[in-house]
Amino acid sequence: MTYLGGLTQCLYCALKQAVEGTPDGLWPKFIMKIDEKRGTPKNALIIQCVIIVVFIALVSFGGKSANEFFNMLLIMTTVSATVPYMFISGAFPAFKKRTDIERPFVVYKSQKSATIWGVIVTFTIGFANFFCIIEPALSGDILTMIWSIAGPVIFAIIAFILYGRYERNLKKEEGK
Repeated sequence: MTYLGGLTQCLYCALKQAVEGTPDGLWPKFIMKIDEKRGTPKNALIIQCVIIVVFIALVSFGGKSANEFFNMLLIMTTVSATVPYMFISGAFPAFKKRTDIERPFVVYKSQKSATIWGVIVTFTIGFANFFCIIEPALSGDILTMIWSIAGPVIFAIIAFILYGRYERNLKKEEGK
């Protein structure tokens, strides 16, 4: 239950940022709708809740094959969930160079410290991801290695499809 609570919190923050932090038109309007009373993406949360409940029900009552399916999804998300942080930490030194962004507070005072920490964090995440992928293969579990690689690939394809849809919608609106 603690894991589910933590997972739900992590997913909520990511979902809220994914919905509210992306440009209008990337997601269908139904998903983008914000509940005015609570300030949350209500429909996106409902969809997420239904998906989580279905997964819990499948794992709880679905037997061995459902449990294996859940483990496969967990393996796929292990690397996929950290790849965006690699992009953020890798881009941080370039972000630090920009002077046109207002910053209410600054932790890294010098460009050198921002670059050093950006490299350290990016390398650490990359190193951990590499071993999350390689370690199962070294112990003979090739299927887990394949799913660890497939996760980021599948999620990247979904992202490219969503972004392609967004670009097509922008072109349609510009043509009007």
